[in-house]
Amino acid sequence: MIGNGATGDDEVDKRHGRPRRAALSTFPCSGEHGNDRNNGDELHGSACFERRWQRRLRWRKRGSAGEILLLGIRYTVHNRARDFRKTRVFTFPPPVHPPESNGIFLPPLHYYSRCREGADSSAVYCVSFSSSVFFLSHPRLRRAPATDRRGMAATATKLSSGHEMPAVGLGVWRMDSAAVRGLIHSALRAGYRHFDCAADYKNEAEVGDALAEAFKTGLVKREDLFITTKLWNSDHGHVVEACKDSLKKLRLDYLDLYLIHFPVATKHTGVGTTGSALGDDGVLDIDTTITLETTWHAMEDLVSMGLVRSIGISNYDIFLTRDCLAYAKIKPAVNQIETHPYFQRDSLVKFCQKHGISVTAHTPLGGSTANTEWFGSVSCLDDPVIKSLAEKYGKTPAQLVLRWGLQRNTVVIPKTSKVERLEENFAVFDFDISAEDMEKIKALDRNYRTNQPAKFWGINLYA
Repeated sequence: MIGNGATGDDEVDKRHGRPRRAALSTFPCSGEHGNDRNNGDELHGSACFERRWQRRLRWRKRGSAGEILLLGIRYTVHNRARDFRKTRVFTFPPPVHPPESNGIFLPPLHYYSRCREGADSSAVYCVSFSSSVFFLSHPRLRRAPATDRRGMAATATKLSSGHEMPAVGLGVWRMDSAAVRGLIHSALRAGYRHFDCAADYKNEAEVGDALAEAFKTGLVKREDLFITTKLWNSDHGHVVEACKDSLKKLRLDYLDLYLIHFPVATKHTGVGTTGSALGDDGVLDIDTTITLETTWHAMEDLVSMGLVRSIGISNYDIFLTRDCLAYAKIKPAVNQIETHPYFQRDSLVKFCQKHGISVTAHTPLGGSTANTEWFGSVSCLDDPVIKSLAEKYGKTPAQLVLRWGLQRNTVVIPKTSKVERLEENFAVFDFDISAEDMEKIKALDRNYRTNQPAKFWGINLYA
């Protein structure tokens, strides 16, 4: 509690050349707003605080930001409404734990509300005044610089559709259903805002439940996320129904991006069942009556229906991508392909980027353990050159490879089932690989595909 006398924090009043007494006022009651005599800012809020709680202000010349001291904890103050050049020190009622405060005690202010993090500050909570909004942050409330905390704000790719896609996302392929909720929420807290799903991953419902809970608890807002899912091969003749089925499972009103998973239509096994029917010969039963052009035009209908914001392709080569550009009324915004240091596919990447198609790298780490188990492939993360360069930059091999992908202007969607790896894979915005070292990684290309569904389909679609 602050007394009425002058304190050691008082400053010299420039007009009179003597110590200036800190201004005192009480919190407003009966829903009224109180005015501070020093600055005229009006405190907002309808809740009533007892008059015994007092406030003092201390002014100090600073730069375009200041600090605020709340119950012994100093916070940076960012004023986005105008150039704020002074520091305000407040004292408030006993502290409480607000949501996601990481143990930091903050006061129960009636004009104290949860704020969305911005690209230029690590704001967590804000104090609202009539003339401006002041954003508060504290080192213990942030795990990385603001440009790293939110996928959308950190680095995003502008799609041909006009929307932005975060450059780093989390792939949910082979993510155990029971672990989805915890991993999604941990990813959101780590800063991820881009999630890559697919009907064939068979966990859309679990992802939807996790997202719905995150929306309900205020962990994130829907408009801050970028959600991708994919049309499975057996649903090429039922595009609208398949999209609606995915939306229902994901508990969303729209998708940010909907992709054709593979450039092949197969025997229909029921909407959303994602079957891969094999013939008597053990080979994938391909439906030769449905063209990719027909499928694409059905994808375009989803945009006009408002179900999808952007549409794209996946696992398309140069020839199929060129054909799609020729018959498309809406150009594919994305081509999601396997690419990593052992499978760089420079020609395809350059072709797509030249024609305004953003490239998303699935399997950006070369599949690592997952693909080794399924396909017996070798991961680039074990390459001596990758390990040596990672040590040079003080990063893990995975971080180095992801950064390499970003510097190629591709979006990367690493998959992990380990919480500790989530933050590691996201911490790739604080260093740059030199041109010389980029060339060293370029020399590692083996044209080596690690994800080969021919193992299950009895046919190599890439032949």
